[in-house]
Amino acid sequence: LAAARPEQVALTVDALHGFEVHVVVTVHAPDAWTVPGDPARDLGSVLDRWSLGVRDPQRLHVLVTDGDPVHTWKRLGRIAGFGTASLRLDDLPAPVKPRPPHQALPERAAVLDALGRSWVELLATSPYDVVGDTALLLPTLDAVEDPGKVVTATEHALNDALVELERLTRRNES
Repeated sequence: LAAARPEQVALTVDALHGFEVHVVVTVHAPDAWTVPGDPARDLGSVLDRWSLGVRDPQRLHVLVTDGDPVHTWKRLGRIAGFGTASLRLDDLPAPVKPRPPHQALPERAAVLDALGRSWVELLATSPYDVVGDTALLLPTLDAVEDPGKVVTATEHALNDALVELERLTRRNES
């Protein structure tokens, strides 16, 4: 729903007339796939659209995530007011393969770092309920001079994603 246009946000909130609507926006540091200025995924644009919908900044919550699903669910539970003990989150298996470090050319790394810093500044001056450490919004990218290394890392990541997609497809079909 982050990419919802203002009229879609208004329709969604209007459909819940009579309820106290709260919106939780999860955000993580910009990574190599982030497109700066994309209104569907730019934190400032998303917050602007949804704050108009909920009208009360205290009803817009920003959950800064470190990518750990256990921490994310526990924080979401605190925001929404539900317990997470029964979810048995601590039993989740660790990823089979650790995520490779994000690599980018130096100029791209600088753009993403500036974007992350702008998000930290935005949240520091906003009236929204921010849960989590905003320092996590500063990207950790390895600046690589050789474009071939970035392409190779991207190719490996896409191959891993394809394998996982195929596995999930087989699982869903069964």
